Amino acid sequence: MFRNILEGLGEDQEELPFIDIVLRLEKLHVIESHLEWLQLREVRNLVTHGYPFNTEEIIEGLNLIMEKVLILSQIWLKLQEFIKMRFSI
Repeated sequence: MFRNILEGLGEDQEELPFIDIVLRLEKLHVIESHLEWLQLREVRNLVTHGYPFNTEEIIEGLNLIMEKVLILSQIWLKLQEFIKMRFSI
């Protein structure tokens, strides 16, 4: 979705690494903090790339996700608001 937002704004984002995309979205005030988003990605990776036999790590990741749900929902609401304002949707 982040790439699509930049594309919709007419920005060349095809070759950009993900860090540059979140930095640009931060500058546009679409997201509050690129660091916050990168932390969310780390938590997601912990859970999705975990191995079934490493249950402690998976449980830790799931607990972290539960702690971050509010942050993620705030980001989602801000994204919706930005899209409605900038793209008249």
